[in-house]
Amino acid sequence: MRALPNLRLRVSSTKLLWVVTGALALALAVVIVVGALRASRSARGGDVAAYIDRVNKLQGLATGPIAQLNAAYAAFGTPRGRTTEQLNRLARGERSLRALRAQIAHVPTPQKAKPIRTQLLRLFDLQVAFAHDVAQFARYVMHVGAPEREAEAARVKLLRALRAASGPKEQAVAFAGYAGATGTAAGQLDQLRAPAEFDRARTAEVARLRGLSSGAADAADALRAGDRPGIQKAMTAFSRNSSTIVVAVRQREAAIAYNRRLRAIEAQRARLARVQQRVQKSL
Repeated sequence: MRALPNLRLRVSSTKLLWVVTGALALALAVVIVVGALRASRSARGGDVAAYIDRVNKLQGLATGPIAQLNAAYAAFGTPRGRTTEQLNRLARGERSLRALRAQIAHVPTPQKAKPIRTQLLRLFDLQVAFAHDVAQFARYVMHVGAPEREAEAARVKLLRALRAASGPKEQAVAFAGYAGATGTAAGQLDQLRAPAEFDRARTAEVARLRGLSSGAADAADALRAGDRPGIQKAMTAFSRNSSTIVVAVRQREAAIAYNRRLRAIEAQRARLARVQQRVQKSL
């Protein structure tokens, strides 16, 4: 029989990605406080200055919840931070951002300040969506460990059983056990949901595990029947499905898309600053 391919599950790269992006989130999640207009501006800009002052005060009142959200981002990048309480903190932080966005949207806005309001609310929309997906990703990372461990344990058990097997019947039992375990792991992983950027990688891993489960079941059947062509066919499929290339590509695509969103937040932050400068110069 051909040598068994490497069956190691590669979800750990997603966990590593969380540590990196969690650190970036720490720097990017704080809501921008619009700088007040200079006191030397003419009285014509008094209503705009009053608007910005009101917005600043509202954001100042949210300093505590936002600080807690950032603390949750920082802590979740460490083993001690992956707890249910941390998930709750992320959820509370997202709700705080949504509430602050709603409060700012209701602030009466003078005509000249409307460009500032438009860009500020767009920044909030990007940050709220980002906070939502980070919280969803955190929940995913918290729960993906169970199917990951089950699939890895099944791989180790299969390799040991095949090394100890004295004939086709024992090999068939080993493959049948692996088929059941990987099928269960695939079902567990299929119940989870990750943010859109990462869900294609999760889906690819589900497909890979199901392919391994099917290939192992076919191998078990062929071994029981003594069907050499069937064994060869099953092991070819097994080799193909053991590859993690597709999963790795999907994870890379997710990282690129995720970082693109972070850059979009920074770009919107800069756009807001430019609009504020233009409004200041027009007064």
